[in-house]
Amino acid sequence: MHTVTDWIQRKLGLKVNMTKTHITRPMKLKYLGFGFYKDNKTGEWKCRPHKDSIVRLKSKLKELTCRRMPGKVSEKIKRINQVTRGWRDRTGIVFADSDSQYFALFFVEKS
Repeated sequence: MHTVTDWIQRKLGLKVNMTKTHITRPMKLKYLGFGFYKDNKTGEWKCRPHKDSIVRLKSKLKELTCRRMPGKVSEKIKRINQVTRGWRDRTGIVFADSDSQYFALFFVEKS
């Protein structure tokens, strides 16, 4: 690791924080809420939202859809849409089909 940090500091001119920096396999890495996996069909590395990020979103949606949550239904729908659209826009179209089917239930349009 010492040689890698020396190279980054010398060649790229970047400062490396040794307390935050570690070398790990891409499958175990969580970076800005995303995890990485190798596609078996193409052999390419791809990214998707990390499991922890998906769990946090699911718990947030569960909290927002709780029957005990006070307020008008239209306000609840507006808040749920804000959360889901924000998450969808941040992650783009990279999340797995199984999770996208789960979240499709929460995209409620006000008519």
